[in-house]
Amino acid sequence: LGLLAGKALAIWAPLQLGHLVTALGAGVEALPVGLLAAYGLSRLSTSAFNELRAALFANVSQRSCRSLAQRSFQHLHTLDTSYLLSSKPGALIMVVNRATKSLTQVLNMLLFNVMPIAAECIMALAVMASLAGPGTACAS
Repeated sequence: LGLLAGKALAIWAPLQLGHLVTALGAGVEALPVGLLAAYGLSRLSTSAFNELRAALFANVSQRSCRSLAQRSFQHLHTLDTSYLLSSKPGALIMVVNRATKSLTQVLNMLLFNVMPIAAECIMALAVMASLAGPGTACAS
């Protein structure tokens, strides 16, 4: 929800700036304070929603890494003792640590890079389709 709201505001902010420039270019004597405030609030809200998304994701990331590490250590405890003594215990711990860090990186990449770009692209195409027609949106 935070992702969609943040991206919607990121798309809405330039539209508000366009309305503000249009109002100023039309020879309006007074500064359109409402449009200026809407632009400022949409830019500020975009940052706030991004921070909220990061804060909420921290719990999900920690829980998934903890679950992965716990399952790995439970599996290690079921292994034969001779195997554990023949292999380097420090190397096994390093493998588990690398796996949990890799999982965190993959989840971060998906949540903070791939999904926001995809959502913003879809929303931008929807705005373009509503403002300039579906042909223009399909062409871009």
